[in-house]
Amino acid sequence: MVSSVNSSLTVGSTGNGHLRHQLQRLRSGWGYGDDAQSSTNYPLVRITNTSTGDVCFGRSYSFSTMGVWTKGTTNAEFDIPSSCTTGASTLQVIVNGIASVGTAVTLS
Repeated sequence: MVSSVNSSLTVGSTGNGHLRHQLQRLRSGWGYGDDAQSSTNYPLVRITNTSTGDVCFGRSYSFSTMGVWTKGTTNAEFDIPSSCTTGASTLQVIVNGIASVGTAVTLS
């Protein structure tokens, strides 16, 4: 669940630091018997243009915590690729293939 993000974002921008999400605890590891314990890396930011259906993916980083099963929200920064289509869009955070509820944003 994305609990806070700016409603106006710029295509090609970096360091958008107002992403707060509650999926952090689902990201940090999976187990397979006693053979391996590894992280599933970082949550993706998916932005879908409302009118065209174009989808682009942003990178998230600089998490306020990397702990497993933390309570509350995790703050993170994210970049918006210059390949994203401008206009009304829906932003989601995806962790382990599970997408958050969409949040309305406008890309310029």
